[in-house]
This record gives sequence, C-alpha cells and structure tokens, in this order.
Amino acid sequence: MSIGHLNDLYSKHYDYARRPDKPLSTYIIATTPRSGSTLLGLKLWQTGVLGGPTEYLNLPYRHQLARRFGAQNSREYLEQLKTWRTSANGIFACKLFWSHRVALQAAHPEMLQALAPTAYVFLTRDNKTAQAVSLSRSMQTHSWVASAEKKQQPKYVYRHILKCREYLRWQEEGWQQYFNKQQSKTISVTYEELAKDTESTIDKISTFLGADSKDSTPVTLPDIHVQGNKESKLWQQRFNEDYQRLGYRDMDMQALSADFPGYVGNWSGAFPVET
Repeated sequence: MSIGHLNDLYSKHYDYARRPDKPLSTYIIATTPRSGSTLLGLKLWQTGVLGGPTEYLNLPYRHQLARRFGAQNSREYLEQLKTWRTSANGIFACKLFWSHRVALQAAHPEMLQALAPTAYVFLTRDNKTAQAVSLSRSMQTHSWVASAEKKQQPKYVYRHILKCREYLRWQEEGWQQYFNKQQSKTISVTYEELAKDTESTIDKISTFLGADSKDSTPVTLPDIHVQGNKESKLWQQRFNEDYQRLGYRDMDMQALSADFPGYVGNWSGAFPVET
C-alpha cells in the first residue's frame, strides 16, 4: 500500500499503544524539504523502537492532530503527542525543517523547550540541484509523495529553481550553525547513503540512538516511492546549463521570502497564549 496523502500518517491507525509515562529520550530528524526525510522517517518508524518521526510541528498536520487530541494549547498538544506517538521502549521522535524551527521559536518557544531532544539525526542531500528541482516541482503540483494526485503540471522556471536552491541552502546552513553553537549529540546522514543502503543506514542510526530492535514488533506503514522521473533529470541538466550561463544575473535574492508565501505558515495564532 502506498501513501495517498501525508495526512494519512496522522490518523489514529498509526498511534502506538497509549504510554502515560514521559519519554525516556527524544530525537529530532533535523532536515530540509525534499531531502528524503519522509522516507527516512518511515524506515525509522517501521523498526518499532524509534518512535514515529514525522512532521508533528508542521502547521497543517498540527491542526489535524490537535483536533483529534482535543488539545487546547501547546502543552496539551505535546503531552498527547508523547502519549500516543512514543514507542514502547520510551523513544519519541519528530521531524523538523529549519523553517519550522524558526517559526516556532518566534511564536511558541515553549514547544521547542518542552521537546528537549537528547539527539539529532541531521539529514542532507548531496545533489543540491536535484533537491531544488524536486522542491520547485512539488510546490507547483502540491504533490509531496509520488502516489499523491498532482493538482497541476509543473513548468520549468530557472528563477524559481534557483530560489528554491537558495532557500534550501539557508535551511541547511541554519541547522549547521545551530549544531555548532549547541554542540548537540548529532549523527549526519545523506539521502544518497539512505537510498544506496537503507538497512545499513537505519542500523547505524539505531545504534547511535541506543535502540535495541531485537525484541521489537515492526510497525506496518504505507510504502513511499521516489518522485524523481525522466523529466526531473532533464530539468536538472537544463538548470545546470542555465546556471553556468546566467548565474545570479538580475536576481534579487532579498526577495526570497516573497517567492514562498505561506510555505512556513503563520504560527502566531496556532494556540492560545498561556497565562
């Protein structure tokens, strides 16, 4: 079974058994869009001992889960998340883009403090052009997994792909600077490693996080398939050629945020302010 929509992962069907105790440890997949993070999250989740890392702090999914949990504020939301999405061995996990972290730090810093991660899995992608092309296409089609319906056909626009690449660079550098300052317990993984040898990559992360899967019950989750296709590869080739010829000519990189309206989402009214 393939994922029809990422919303599927936030249904009651994929909750763990209720666990009233606080998690023994928490880790975050720290990453950027179109890095293979959904694939990584699902593979870690399937082990049954590494939580259920997905985008609980991405605003649209937060709304869906908060309604289901009946959460009225950020504290209740995180409490319910940890109750239902912590694996039996006490590990809770989530996935976080740098853009979401920035938005949360501004609107609800208490949520980041309450997460209190003990470790990070830093996922990046070596092929930055492929990542930017993937983001440009997904933003146009509103399709974030291969099996999802595409709302419109994407068009190649050099400016947009270049700005996608700069947006992704900003996100990745944000995480790198954060880790340098915090000196957090972090393991770095690339999408290319994950795609080449998924089992070894998951084993490496499991060992790093101290999770023992010997007595675990694997979790059955929908499959996810690579979205890249022949057209994507043609776009990559065309972009690389255009970049050699055009570079940043006539580009206003300061207008970057204006090209991504609503991509992060306005968190300011996501929960009532607690007094």
